[in-house]
Amino acid sequence: MSSADPEIRSLTPGDREAVRQLHEASFADEVAFDDIVLDRVFRHWNTLNLVAETEDGIVGFAAALHGSRPKARLLTIQTHPEARGRGVASALLAEVQRRLRARKADVLELEVHVDNEPAIELYEKRGFAIEREDPAAYPSLDTSAGYVMHKQL
Repeated sequence: MSSADPEIRSLTPGDREAVRQLHEASFADEVAFDDIVLDRVFRHWNTLNLVAETEDGIVGFAAALHGSRPKARLLTIQTHPEARGRGVASALLAEVQRRLRARKADVLELEVHVDNEPAIELYEKRGFAIEREDPAAYPSLDTSAGYVMHKQL
């Protein structure tokens, strides 16, 4: 996989299958969204769906929910395993925040598994703080606890 900076853009209908494949490659079966959940994310009226694309294709995806409330929620951010460590997640997160600020969101909240140290580090480096622990956030995993994190936009 090349190391070119990704282009961050809105999801288009033609991207759906590539994002499904990316999702399968990025997450263990126990925490991955199933097709029904992914379809809802793709179609929900207040979901911001972004992809990161390089010459190799789609290497990242992010989805956030934001309606009329000032709080938005990051649903997922994922990077293809072969593209990790190349700034894809950082670029997606920066663009999610920029677009949410333009939509008048003032807080971004997310949930991350307590054992996902790379993701926790990414979020903390970008100004997110742990608000609380949710002991049942990931019921399909042996260690089901997750952190709820937030950041002022």
